[in-house]
Amino acid sequence: MTAVLNDLPTWLVALIIVGGCTGLSIGLLLLLRETVKQSMRDMHNDVAGYFFAVIGVLYALLLGFVVITSWEHVVAAETDVQREAADLTALYKTTVGLPAGMRQQAQAELRRYTSLVITSGWPALAHGESSPRVDASLNRLYEIYARGHNAGVPATVDSASLQFLNEVSSARAERLAGAHGFLSGVFWGVVLFGGVCTLAFALLFYLENAGIQLAMVAILAALVGSMLFLLVVLDHPYAGGYSISPEAFRTALEQMRLTP
Repeated sequence: MTAVLNDLPTWLVALIIVGGCTGLSIGLLLLLRETVKQSMRDMHNDVAGYFFAVIGVLYALLLGFVVITSWEHVVAAETDVQREAADLTALYKTTVGLPAGMRQQAQAELRRYTSLVITSGWPALAHGESSPRVDASLNRLYEIYARGHNAGVPATVDSASLQFLNEVSSARAERLAGAHGFLSGVFWGVVLFGGVCTLAFALLFYLENAGIQLAMVAILAALVGSMLFLLVVLDHPYAGGYSISPEAFRTALEQMRLTP
């Protein structure tokens, strides 16, 4: 649902969401102050205050749950990246037990795979897609290690290599799955509906001092908009200005180049 915002600068996304919520709320408040009689709004201050307290608590609980769940999704995505990079490094180190020809092929392909993840896979990941070049490199790795039985590779080395390669493939699959938006349309619908209700009830109050009321509504709208902005940022962990970086793969590639 928020994929359209992924290509925009983070500051612009914040301006659109936070600024939009704040500006719209202030505009509606000014409109209400001009069109609705003060006596009518004064009568409902007590009732509106009660409902506003209930809605505020429920919305705070909802936002807390969604933000924590989204943050756990980001942490899991970071773990998948680190695990895949660590498995690649470990797999590269097991190549010392391979025959010379096979060792050179495996090492070259492992370096190629790691480099492609950084240069080709990561841009595709930002849009929730898989890179065909990375997929092809992973398939070539399986082909290289599948020839191990006929190349005289010791059983212990062959078993360890396949285990690490399978773990790389598994971590990659989880990384790709985590690249898609975590929050479904239903979640976004409930979050947005709760925000609208919270701000709508805030607009029902009437204060004699227009400046104070404008400041209160602006602060509340900015807070709601900030929470929505945070959810947009967390929803796609590999996209945007505060996304997960491929630094773990860069580190793994440097270690591979230093390994004889």
